[in-house]
Amino acid sequence: MAALKVNPDNSITLPIPLLAILVTLLLALAGWGNSLRGDVGDLKTWREEYTKQQDAIHTQQNAALVEVKNMVLASSAENTKQNASIYETMTNIRIQLASKR
Repeated sequence: MAALKVNPDNSITLPIPLLAILVTLLLALAGWGNSLRGDVGDLKTWREEYTKQQDAIHTQQNAALVEVKNMVLASSAENTKQNASIYETMTNIRIQLASKR
């Protein structure tokens, strides 16, 4: 089994297998950290693209809402004119019927 050895001058000697294990763990941690860093970078890029897409979608939706609102207003104005015309015609008919009685 690998063990640390204390030398007479108070220095520590690491056996080769223990040193290899420590170096392997250090490299694994460094690789894992680099992977996390790359993932965070990808998430930031994704968030920026998602935000741009959402802004574009909201712009399109707002434009569509304005178009629908204008259509409703135009339809309402046309209906008001038609209703006024019908009301006037009905009034004229009532006057004519009342004059014949």
